[in-house]
Amino acid sequence: MKEANSCLRAGYWCECWTIDEQTRDWPALVASIDVDTAVQAVRWITVALRTIASALDPEQCDEAWTWLRVGRRRTGWQRGGSCWC
Repeated sequence: MKEANSCLRAGYWCECWTIDEQTRDWPALVASIDVDTAVQAVRWITVALRTIASALDPEQCDEAWTWLRVGRRRTGWQRGGSCWC
């Protein structure tokens, strides 16, 4: 049997992007991470959203916290399930 390419590995790549609503500049990558499991990926996304939530306008902040408290449970993210939200 042929050996797998050592450049490839299983896992998840997470990214956090931002766009300036005033200038409409191109999105900028704020942070990224590669992790081994879906649970680790979900944990990173949750922490990233909690970190940036306070910088959002009030309506977006409420929406973010609602998703963190309620929405992600409905999507299966707390168990590392897949979701395209």
